[in-house]
Amino acid sequence: MTAKRAHRTIIELGNPADHPLRVWIEPWAEEVAITAGERWHIICDSPECCPITIDIDDGCVVFYGPSKSTVRVFRGKDLAWECYAPAP
Repeated sequence: MTAKRAHRTIIELGNPADHPLRVWIEPWAEEVAITAGERWHIICDSPECCPITIDIDDGCVVFYGPSKSTVRVFRGKDLAWECYAPAP
């Protein structure tokens, strides 16, 4: 993924519940689970400034990567997931 990324957005997600929080990452159709009490970071790099869409449902968060963006998810300093190609 060598495309130029002019804008970076960092989203911090915490899970205060006593059960894992499922996070879907679209359009890659990937899922990660944030353990109770943890805080994770989603880093989205995109070629232009655009809004980030997040839907929240009971026990699940859906993050939508903007067009041509790349996304990485960190658990602390550890990379938990990275997209394999920019969003269409």
